[in-house]
Amino acid sequence: MSADKNNIKTEYSVGVVIVGENGKNELQVLIPKGSTLPATGGDEFYTRVEHQKAISIRVMGGEDKDIRFATPIGICRMELRKKYGRNAAIRYCMTYEKDGRISLELTDEDHETIGKTSFNRSCDLKPLLADNHKTEYRFMITEKLSGFVGIDCLKRYMLDVASQIEFNRFREEKLGIEEEGILENLIFIGNPGTGKTSVARLIGEIYKELGILSKGHLVEVSRADIVKGYQGQTAIRVSELIEDALGGVLFIDEAYSLKTDNSDSFGQEAVDALVKGIEDNKGKLLVILAGYKKEMDEFIRTNTGFLSRFSRTIEFPDYSVDELLDIAENVAADRHFIISEDGMRAFAENIGRQMLGESFGNARTARNIIETAILNKARNFSKGDVNEHELSILTATDFNNSDDIPPEEKAKRALDELQNLIGLGSVKKEIETVVAIAKYRMEEGVTDTDLPINMHMVFTGNPGTGKTTVARLFGQILHEIGLLKKGQLIEVSRSDLVGQYQGHTAIKTADICHSAYGGILFIDEAYSLMNGEMDTFGMEAVATLIKEMEDNKDKLVVIMAGYSDEMDRFLESNPGLRSRIGEIIEFPDYDGNELCEIFSKCAVSRKLICSDEVMANIRTRISVLKDRKDFGNARDMRSLAEDIWKNMIRRIEMDGLTGDDRKIVKMEDIPDLE
Repeated sequence: MSADKNNIKTEYSVGVVIVGENGKNELQVLIPKGSTLPATGGDEFYTRVEHQKAISIRVMGGEDKDIRFATPIGICRMELRKKYGRNAAIRYCMTYEKDGRISLELTDEDHETIGKTSFNRSCDLKPLLADNHKTEYRFMITEKLSGFVGIDCLKRYMLDVASQIEFNRFREEKLGIEEEGILENLIFIGNPGTGKTSVARLIGEIYKELGILSKGHLVEVSRADIVKGYQGQTAIRVSELIEDALGGVLFIDEAYSLKTDNSDSFGQEAVDALVKGIEDNKGKLLVILAGYKKEMDEFIRTNTGFLSRFSRTIEFPDYSVDELLDIAENVAADRHFIISEDGMRAFAENIGRQMLGESFGNARTARNIIETAILNKARNFSKGDVNEHELSILTATDFNNSDDIPPEEKAKRALDELQNLIGLGSVKKEIETVVAIAKYRMEEGVTDTDLPINMHMVFTGNPGTGKTTVARLFGQILHEIGLLKKGQLIEVSRSDLVGQYQGHTAIKTADICHSAYGGILFIDEAYSLMNGEMDTFGMEAVATLIKEMEDNKDKLVVIMAGYSDEMDRFLESNPGLRSRIGEIIEFPDYDGNELCEIFSKCAVSRKLICSDEVMANIRTRISVLKDRKDFGNARDMRSLAEDIWKNMIRRIEMDGLTGDDRKIVKMEDIPDLE
């Protein structure tokens, strides 16, 4: 300030930081240079999201729009007590007093005061040199990371980086000492969906602004992008990827899969080439290795070349329910939706069911739930009498949690659906017994120590006898009585579990098991996992499966299915597997009357009208089919009904039939027996 008794003028402009048209932070001047104090100035901005919770305010002094050349005066955060819609106008008014005090008041479009704050600035508003840059670096980092929920450890680390950069540059300016670069490679550990890849991309951008990296781009790779099919090719590929990543970030996801075990020569080649590339290009790129904590710890420990080159580990913890609610609100706001109070409760209930260990997708799961809710809203949309509010709000209905049906009633409905299945009398009895025991244990508070129970099962029988259908209903029932968190059915075969190289199978099988946590893992033709004593991949899959069945029996139920004789031999050759099976349930072939009933049910679902003559033909056909080795039971009945329907459609379209004639099956519609 310049002082001439009562005529005090500002020597520098004063304003606040806004987001400009180019998307970058700019200084918006409210009180221009040379203003006589006291002086006032103001403007308005607009909220960026629905129900914005707070406003961050930065008061700066200077002339240039580029805030790097302005002087920080103060920063504060004001909470918004009211729920303002997106693009709500907020007015801010600044007052600069003679004593150097700067006050700021925010009001909304209804002229209600949102909040007031003040800063003392009695000295001239001159650039603060190093302190200015240091503060600006920290502002920039804080602002860029403000959109990320949690990850406090990373935020502290990045602020330390800013402090170190400024300290080094200040020493160079004052002492002429040029420090070595501070670029250190990182290890990110955490479960899926915790923001590792997004943060890696953002670090590249921040490091570019800080002058640490020249480009700041992200090159994201995994083992499949690195390890190649013959000796020497992998090292060449690593060199190419490092060359692509120079000036930016090389992000290697699930880095522990690079080398699966000591016999993995291609993986060792990748590790050696990567270590050499990092050393040869030190300071030219940032390398980040990412993955699960346990696997990453073991990988770094057993590959000593990485130990000295990756000294900093950042942990990305799973999000809490409250943090996931914040993420959900942000995702919804990006799609111009808000979430109602009952919608928030429904989301919390939904996300709570899915928070199950390593298979849980954190922010990814929250995003999927919101996207599904928006899709549900679109499916149920009716133009009718709908207002703008209804078009932009997600309620419990959209989260499929509005039916208010108690779990006991849902369990009863699933049991009724099981009972309504055609045939399978002995199977139904077995399942009902297992469910009754499970309910008794839960109601009486019985633990595994008091009375052990094994829920893993084997379903034996020919194709089309209802094994998959019963498994699905069993999962629903166990979920509704509270024994399984989700009750979903994950159906897999050998190709889903067995990998392409030694060590890959264990990872692949474990990942499949994790995806089934809270539900049922259904392995069809389970005996195909082992193709003889020399099938090391199959042995690896079975060993991993046994471990999951034992260690996580409270998280999932494994049901293995297949032909009776083959399943018997499979279990006999794997005693460790047999000891972990609680029940073996035989699914008998359907008899003629049951198959006829199944066909009739399929016909009714397609609105077919079958005469007595047609049904007599179907019964005769069934008696012939049942004697064939490749007979598919209910599956063949469904296929027969579909074939008849297709033939009928072709006939009625050619003949131009109308009314009920379009539903009546003729003898000519029944395909010939092959």
